[in-house]
Amino acid sequence: MNATEKKIAVLLAGTGVIPIPEECLKEIFVDNHSMFTEESKEGESEVNFMNRAFCKALRKESIVNSTKQCMIINAPVGHGKMSSEEIGLLSTYINRWTNNAEHYSMNWGLYEIPNTTKMRITILASSPTQPQAEENETQDVKNVTEKPRRWRVWEVMLGLFGLLFMMYAYNFFFGENGYRRQKQEAFKIEYGEKRMLWRMSENMTEQQMLTDMTILAIGDTALVCWICNIPLKVYREFVNGIAQPTRSIWVLTRFWYHMALVNGREWMQDSADELKSKAFIFWDKTDRLIQNDTLKDYRKEKLTDMEIKLNKTYPAKGKPSEKEFEEWKEGHRERRWLTLPGMS
Repeated sequence: MNATEKKIAVLLAGTGVIPIPEECLKEIFVDNHSMFTEESKEGESEVNFMNRAFCKALRKESIVNSTKQCMIINAPVGHGKMSSEEIGLLSTYINRWTNNAEHYSMNWGLYEIPNTTKMRITILASSPTQPQAEENETQDVKNVTEKPRRWRVWEVMLGLFGLLFMMYAYNFFFGENGYRRQKQEAFKIEYGEKRMLWRMSENMTEQQMLTDMTILAIGDTALVCWICNIPLKVYREFVNGIAQPTRSIWVLTRFWYHMALVNGREWMQDSADELKSKAFIFWDKTDRLIQNDTLKDYRKEKLTDMEIKLNKTYPAKGKPSEKEFEEWKEGHRERRWLTLPGMS
C-alpha cells in the first residue's frame, strides 16, 4: 500500500453511511491539492458546527479557487442519516460552486467513527495547475482593468457630449443667426418703427392726432382725454378746430399719440385704469392748454426740452448712432409709463 492509499484509508475509516468513491480521492491526491479539517467543540450542536465549518472553509483561498472538491463528514456512531437542517447547510455549500461552474466536481460522504462524540469535516480541494493559475490571474487582472477602462470610455463620451452641448449653446446664443443676434435685430426693428412714428407726427396738427387716437380707442373720447391729460371741453374744441393748443401741449399730444400707436388700445385702457383720479377731464381749466392767438402756428414755435430730447432719440435723417440706440434700448423697453423727456 503506497502513501496515497494509506491517506485514503485513514480518511475513509469507520462505517460509511453515505460512502464516497475512492477514485475521487485518488484524482485529487494526484493533482496539486490542499486539505481543510475542522472539528466540533464540546457541547456544540451539529447544525451550528456545520455552519461554522463551512463559513471558515469559504475563507480559504485554496478552496475558493479550487476546481474539484471531496468532503468527508465524520460523525459519532449512531448518528445515522443527516437531518433536514444539516442537508440544507450542505446543499447551500455545494450549490456555491455547482450553480456557477459548468465543469466543477463535488463529492461528499458520511462516515460513523467509534469512540468519539465529536463531528469532523475534512475537505480536499484540488488547486489549479500552473497554466490554469496564470490564466486565472490574467482573468483577475482583466476584470480589475476592465472597470477603469469602461469608466474612461464613459468619460470620453460625456466629454464629447459636453463639448457638443457647449458648441450648440454658443451657436444658439452667439451664432450668426443666434438668439442674441435675433434679439438685437428685433430691437432695431422696433426702434426703427418707433422712430418712423415719431417723425410722422412732426407735421400733424393737434386735431389730426386726437382724431386718430379716437379711432384707435373705438370712439372712446374719455379714454383719449385720460391718456392725453386734457379736459373733455378742450378735447372738443381741438377736434372741431375752434381752439389751438400751446406748443408744449402739442408736444405732449405727439408723445402720447406715438405711445398709443406703438402699444395699441389695450395699453391705453390699462394705462387709464391705473390712474388714481379720472375726474380731471371734467374740469374747465383751459388757460394753460389753449393759446390766445388762434392764427399763430404752434408747430413753428421754439422747441421744448421734451421735444429736443425725443428728436435726439429719434433723429429725422440718417442712421442713428449706436449710442442713441443703446440709450433708447435701456430707457424704453419693457415699460408702460415712461418718464417724459425734458420734464421733471
